[in-house]
Amino acid sequence: MLPMTGLAALLAGCASSGGTSAMPPPRPLGAAYAPAAATTEVVTNTPAVLQLTDALVLALQGNPELAAFSYAVRAAEARVLQAGLLPNPELELSVDEYGRDGAGFDSSETAVTLG
Repeated sequence: MLPMTGLAALLAGCASSGGTSAMPPPRPLGAAYAPAAATTEVVTNTPAVLQLTDALVLALQGNPELAAFSYAVRAAEARVLQAGLLPNPELELSVDEYGRDGAGFDSSETAVTLG
């Protein structure tokens, strides 16, 4: 009788009400979103004489695709800078043969590596 009661309690715990699901509602994929509207802002703070560097700055600030390339160029420049620096120092400590023959650290081998 006890095994039948346990089985009934187990099966009752596995039953579902069939109501709301524990899963969140599905979200639309990227194709369902409309593209962002193109902005037609007029840049009014342009200098009287436009130099090449000023034109490049305005182009990079006004075009999101070019801004992304600007960030990629800055990341590449940072990687070049990091490659020219010395690597971070590393310290490694290794203890072997600890506790062998009940001697603890007396019979252990210790190696320290700085690299």
